[in-house]
Amino acid sequence: MEKRLSLILLTVFVTITAAAQVRPFVQAGLGSSQFWLMNAEGTEGRFAYHGGVGVEFPIKETPLGIQAALIVTSKGADAPPTKDDNIETNINLIYLEMPLDVTYRTAIGGAWGMKLAGGPYFAYGIGGKTEVETPRLRTRYDSFGSISRMRRFDAGLNAQIIFEYKKLFFGMNWDLGFIPIHEKERELDNKTFPSNTSTAITIGMYLGN
Repeated sequence: MEKRLSLILLTVFVTITAAAQVRPFVQAGLGSSQFWLMNAEGTEGRFAYHGGVGVEFPIKETPLGIQAALIVTSKGADAPPTKDDNIETNINLIYLEMPLDVTYRTAIGGAWGMKLAGGPYFAYGIGGKTEVETPRLRTRYDSFGSISRMRRFDAGLNAQIIFEYKKLFFGMNWDLGFIPIHEKERELDNKTFPSNTSTAITIGMYLGN
């Protein structure tokens, strides 16, 4: 199933890049991720990263465009020990993610410009480790393995503000997931799990002419 979905995402991306008048780019970023929505209390943010390729194609005679990317991104959160349970949990989730954005570009002055982008994203979990440490035992297992039963599929909204100088660009990226990271479990009274959110500083470069 995971190979099939990854192939679908890759096929969609290649199809988009085959369109006329595209502007391909590479990008990478560093930031932090955490959990939000239901039962995110007591969790803390953790270091996160992303990197990948994308393509933008403008709508003629308008400042608007359509943008798609295929990136590898890390998400997750940490849960430090409390007085009640003295258990520390570190959750690292790695996704293959595809944002699909509408863009708006405007000139600032000289060779500088600014681009706003926003839209939905779709992601599929491909890796990551979860660590659980108690005073007597430390365990480490695959975040999307059979032990954890984390949901592989994630989706939500993302937004960017990008400053451009010729072929170079930098800015900020935000995303909010709306799908709980974990399925409900009877052993945990079927509680609702939180969702992913992250913030990152992004840098990149446009390729070609």
